[in-house]
Amino acid sequence: MALGANFAMNGRKQGIRHSDTIMPIPEDSKLQKIKKQIETWNNRAAMARQMGNGDLEQQALDRKKESENALAQLQEFELE
Repeated sequence: MALGANFAMNGRKQGIRHSDTIMPIPEDSKLQKIKKQIETWNNRAAMARQMGNGDLEQQALDRKKESENALAQLQEFELE
């Protein structure tokens, strides 16, 4: 079973759908969401390590790195 099959960072503007209107997610919420994802992937890597599953650990670490890159890009974008 793959970790985070629903995890995707595609660079599109994310939003919350309410009826037929899309309301943008505040930037602070995006930062918090990505930070939480980083923490989650780190915890999953630690659990996989404890179980002796190196492949699963590496998958989690790869996803953590993707989230860290997304966070860096978002923070860089905010500074511009």
